[in-house]
Amino acid sequence: MEANEIPLMKDEIPTIASRAELMDRLEGIASDIREIFAEDGEGFAIRAVRARFLEDEAFSAELSDDALASLKARCQTEGAAFRVEVEQALAPISLWLKGMGVAERTSLESVPEIWDVVSGVEARVDGILQEHGFQGVGVRYTPPVRFVSGRYLKTLVEHYWRTIGALETIESAVQAQERAWSRTALAKRWDSA
Repeated sequence: MEANEIPLMKDEIPTIASRAELMDRLEGIASDIREIFAEDGEGFAIRAVRARFLEDEAFSAELSDDALASLKARCQTEGAAFRVEVEQALAPISLWLKGMGVAERTSLESVPEIWDVVSGVEARVDGILQEHGFQGVGVRYTPPVRFVSGRYLKTLVEHYWRTIGALETIESAVQAQERAWSRTALAKRWDSA
């Protein structure tokens, strides 16, 4: 320990350790949620376009078999590209910390840094529909309410918000500790001058 370094007090160590444990928990939750959105988003293109295909009977009946095959292939390509985009864009833990300070804590839609990535699938699907001549585009992605790869998003989102709340509490305690350390160091400096 350096001369100017202040040792941790016994009651301060658990707070810092708790912060590390919560960050580990948050990383695990974020990873699970990211995988749900990646997998569900990948399949969303084909589901949404199929629904529009069945809904617009007159237009769909006029599509040639080649055009239909091209449409399905484009859905699969865009879905796979979206999966990669979600996996990369939602990887940084700093993105998941943006939930701190958010008042509405029932969904991830209230964290724009996360939701903007997830809802990006809507533009991809709209683009596919426009390219193939469908009218009235404007699909809306909704988070899955079923198990995806053995994971249930609603429960994970609840865990996310609880962990964010606990992190906010710990961060306040850590900041108070850091202020106390700073004051102690300044007092020692004052006394020794």
